Amino acid sequence: MQEARLAIGKEGFGQTRGLNLLGGRTMGVDFNQVGWFEIPTGDMRRAIRFYESVFDIKLEEHEMGPLQMAWFPMKAGEMGSPGSLVQAKEYTR
Repeated sequence: MQEARLAIGKEGFGQTRGLNLLGGRTMGVDFNQVGWFEIPTGDMRRAIRFYESVFDIKLEEHEMGPLQMAWFPMKAGEMGSPGSLVQAKEYTR
């Protein structure tokens, strides 16, 4: 079994350019490895105001059947993780 070690370069944590594997091979990790996240909320308006203010961004609201969602901005090929605020009765009490 091969061991993987994270290579933290001069760029600092979160901006590494590869995962060094035994044998000298490198697996690319140029961008955040999180594929999608969801933050449950019981008050969508309040959560949108909070995250837009904290991150100085604009969330995009969507209704997906029973789910109310507000998507965080994402640009292909850039740092960051795609994700959403989610409001549904199954997510909160």
